[in-house]
Amino acid sequence: MMALQILFEWLASLVEVLLFFYVIDAISDRRFTKGKQGRFTFIVAGFVAFGVILMNLAKLSISLPTFIYAVIVYALGAKLLFRGRFPDYLLASVGYIAFLSFMDMMLFLAMNHVGIVETTEAVQQITSFDGKRVALIAFAKAADVTLVLFFGGLLRKKVLRTGNRSFAITVICLILGSAGSIYYVIHLEYLLGFAWNFSQILLGLSCILIVAILYLTLRIWEIRQEAEYADRRNQLLETNYRLEKEAYESNAKLYHDMRNHFLAIQNYLAGDHVSEAQEYLEKLVGNYKAFGVERQTGIEAVDYILCRKTEIARERGIVVQIHSEYPKDCQIDPVDLCTIFSNLFDNAIEACEKCQQDAKKEIILTIRRIHQFILIRMQNSSASAPVIKDGTIDTSKADRSKHGWGLLNIESAVEKYGGTIEYDYNGSLFSVSIMFFY
Repeated sequence: MMALQILFEWLASLVEVLLFFYVIDAISDRRFTKGKQGRFTFIVAGFVAFGVILMNLAKLSISLPTFIYAVIVYALGAKLLFRGRFPDYLLASVGYIAFLSFMDMMLFLAMNHVGIVETTEAVQQITSFDGKRVALIAFAKAADVTLVLFFGGLLRKKVLRTGNRSFAITVICLILGSAGSIYYVIHLEYLLGFAWNFSQILLGLSCILIVAILYLTLRIWEIRQEAEYADRRNQLLETNYRLEKEAYESNAKLYHDMRNHFLAIQNYLAGDHVSEAQEYLEKLVGNYKAFGVERQTGIEAVDYILCRKTEIARERGIVVQIHSEYPKDCQIDPVDLCTIFSNLFDNAIEACEKCQQDAKKEIILTIRRIHQFILIRMQNSSASAPVIKDGTIDTSKADRSKHGWGLLNIESAVEKYGGTIEYDYNGSLFSVSIMFFY
């Protein structure tokens, strides 16, 4: 019989906890999907109710330890199940538990008024295990379910339509917590066993009011900070979107024009009009200056790029060293190699030119085969450390829409072969290391 009564007590407490989570669900976003949310809610509510039963086994009535336990674990359970602030849930649990106590008191008074049972008799029965206790609790929980579902439905309709949802939730929880605190300050005799006089009650209510005002002020400040942060983030996103859009349009136009140029050159070459093709190219890139191409990789186009960029760098007073050991059986597309080396050299030359006049300006390119890997390392003098964001270098130029594409092209070519790229800055030397598996 005792086991059945304890089971009933647990079910009654479980109903109370589930009703609290129903109220929180009306004002907070769920942390899990619908199916998981339901299962986790029942599990958490079961453990919370079990704790309440353990607390009540010592004394079958509301007590200060039971009240403190319920307030804290209700709030912790809500924090586990929903995306919200713990202080708000703490205030809500105070108000909710006070509401249940108030409803039980009103129920007993109503039963006493209609002559069903005397209030003193109801209190005695509610603190002892017997059949009448079961009937009283069942009736009380039925009333609680009806009222909580009604008010929870109202919250669900009103809060979700509120413009500033976060502030509305704070105000609702603050009202619940303040009302609950006031209720327990007035009825401390029921919890602690001693009564306060009027001045003590007034002092307690004043403290509650001051704390409520301070908490509301803090939340208003936090909400304003969140709004300012959201505005700054939106402005940044809008700026980035505009820059990316301009860059895309600019590169789309460039690609369209270059494709037409290539088609024109291809047409000249198809008709064996080599002189016309050379003349057309001179108009695009300037006069061609013949010079000897030093063998570095064995790939004519790549060696031309390396020699041409080396000559440009040396004309600008930059010392260039190339140490190359390129495998013959490498299957990397020469077009991708030209993309990598030309952009690496362009960035290195630009960085060297930014160094002070009397500073050492050098570029060191190393190409090595290590077992089944190819290592490409470009080192160059640099006046300052680059800004690296999300694993890539952020351009330092004012017009971001027209710059930074060289590194993106390098990274795209490296990614094509499943390679890796790393950046490092040591002293005044910046290095880019690329590793390919060939």
